[in-house]
Amino acid sequence: MTAAPAPSGPRLSQGTVARPLDTGRGLSASEPARSPLPGIELLRGLTLSQLWAVVIVGTFGIFTLGRRVNFVDLGYHLRAGEWMWTHGRILDHDVFTSTFAGDAWLNQNWLTQLLFYKTWDVAGLEGLAGSIALLFTGGFALMFWVAYRRSGDVRVAGAAAIIAALPSIYNTAARPQAISWLLTATVIAILERSTDRPRLTLWIVPLTALWANLHGAFVIGLAFVAIEFIAAAARAGSDPRAALRRAWLGVTLGGAGLAALANPWGYRVYEYVAGIGTNATIR
Repeated sequence: MTAAPAPSGPRLSQGTVARPLDTGRGLSASEPARSPLPGIELLRGLTLSQLWAVVIVGTFGIFTLGRRVNFVDLGYHLRAGEWMWTHGRILDHDVFTSTFAGDAWLNQNWLTQLLFYKTWDVAGLEGLAGSIALLFTGGFALMFWVAYRRSGDVRVAGAAAIIAALPSIYNTAARPQAISWLLTATVIAILERSTDRPRLTLWIVPLTALWANLHGAFVIGLAFVAIEFIAAAARAGSDPRAALRRAWLGVTLGGAGLAALANPWGYRVYEYVAGIGTNATIR
């Protein structure tokens, strides 16, 4: 009986495992293993509170992006934006109806209509819907940050932000109000941060000038500044820092109120907002 031939190639000692051949796609002996998920290393560096923040804001974003988008009057806004882009001027009269053709139109949302149209033109309906979701998620993230700054507890902040968003969670339509959602949260965040740095409130002045050309809810931003001004004035007698903040808030309130006049219709934008609020049909 003859012995079986010895296997060719290198011999393996007991307890060792052969390394796979290097085909150019494997790992070299000195190369560290890489995570299969691109963002896993970033997540590993997060604290538990930071991870909670990512989960809460991310869940809201996924909910907003995943639900059916309510377009309502989006077609009208896209057509208005297209008309302005094509003609190179602001649309200030009716060009869409037969009953009021040619009548003057205070088109206060003109800048939003341009932005919506170009987003749709470049990225399609999916890109526009994604942009709307980002606007709402950005506003929610800022409100979450304000709540966390006040409470110091990420779960309390998450609950507070969700409760604040609930009344309008099903009104996340692709309309100019989506921009006001983000800008309202931005103003609140600036006012919150200004408790330590009062001059930050001055950023609200140019923000209001922009907002007045995007959507009529810019008056909500002015209202929040006014509330903070009254609160600071009430504390000014006993708190020197509140007196300083009151001064900056007063300058901001006056400056923002004037900045809103930087639109194609001037002071009439205030009349427009007042008319919307008192119109029985719209209410």
